[in-house]
Order: sequence, then C-alpha cells, then structure tokens
Amino acid sequence: MSRRLNIITKDVFITAIIMLWSCSKDFMLEPELLSETPIRLEASYEFSPTRTVTNLQNRSFEQGAIVNVYIKTHESPAKTVGRTPIAYTASEAVNNINTLTPDNQTYYPANVNLDIYAVYPNINASGNSVSFTVDDAQDENTYMTNDLMYANISNQPRTDQPVRLQFSHKMAKFIVNVTLEEELTLTSINLLNFNRTAVLTTSTGVLGTLSNQGSIAIEN
Repeated sequence: MSRRLNIITKDVFITAIIMLWSCSKDFMLEPELLSETPIRLEASYEFSPTRTVTNLQNRSFEQGAIVNVYIKTHESPAKTVGRTPIAYTASEAVNNINTLTPDNQTYYPANVNLDIYAVYPNINASGNSVSFTVDDAQDENTYMTNDLMYANISNQPRTDQPVRLQFSHKMAKFIVNVTLEEELTLTSINLLNFNRTAVLTTSTGVLGTLSNQGSIAIEN
C-alpha cells in the first residue's frame, strides 16, 4: 500500500511539472512563428516643456538615452515577443525624431499584430503596473531620470518601415516665481506635502495611487 501511494504521488508531481512548463511556454511566442521582418522603432514627443531646465531634452531624447520597450502579440492570451524588456538606445535626433536601436533585435510574428509600449527612464515596467518615485533634481542627470515618459501602439501590423512611438510626459512642470520686497538673501525653497510616488498602469500610461508624501527642494 505504501509503495503504491509513493508511485501515485510521483506521477502527480511529474504531471504538475509538465503542466507548469506548458503554461509558462504559452506566454512566450515560439521563435519558429517569427518572420524575417525586424521590428524598427523611432521616437517623437508630444511637445510639453515640463522640465525646469527647458532646453534639456524637451523636444527629443538626448543621444544615448535608453528606452525600455515591451512587445506582445495582439491576442488573448497575449504572448511576449522577444526579451522583456528590450532596451532601445536613441540616436541623435533629426527633425526632433530619434531612431531607436535595440540591444537585441526582435522580429515581427508572421501572422499576428502587436501591442507595443515603451517607458522612459529605463525602469522595469514589465508588470501590469509600476511604481515611480521622483527624487530631488540636483543635476541634469537627475532631471532626466525624473522625467517619466510613456508611449504605446495597439494592434500594429507587420511593416518594414520604422514605427513611431509618440511619447508623452507624465510629469507636470511646476514653476515658482519669487519676488523679494526687501534686500534679503534667499537660501532655499522647499515644496511641502508633495506626493513623490505614483503608480503607472503600463497598458494605458495612466498615473494613479499617489503616496510617499514629502518635500522637494527647488534649486535657484
């Protein structure tokens, strides 16, 4: 009796492993279903001078900026195409448009359209949502990493032409003008009770669930 029970348990365990392996495989598009057409991307902006340094990456990405791109099949259940995420590097902009070069070339599926979304800076946004926190911007690099941007395209068919991702700024520019009526030395300005963290819904780019209340220092 004991021996028979052990055999049954082992069979069930093996079956469970096979089922789990099959389920995980279903969510990754099989390489043999890919075409020979590479997925080519470029980036543009919905113009919005959100930065406190208005000449810093306000109409196009700086050369070398890295954008994380997520590609899935337009079907249910959706399957991931290529690695997640794929890091695309921006070229020098021409007419405010950046060519995006992937670190790992990915190809269109042969018989299904794609859903594509992209997030800057290069945070991990592979889930249904991702938390984003704003830091004190003390230099240009911090300004750039605080400037959350998002783009998406739904039901994109296969094409040999570059697909343009139009990014929108998810942060709002906040300007403080200070007038001193007396001869005083202003040493610092702090914005109090600001929510520094928000949750980005990756399928739509909508921000919500504000938290992490604190202060933000403003540079002169």
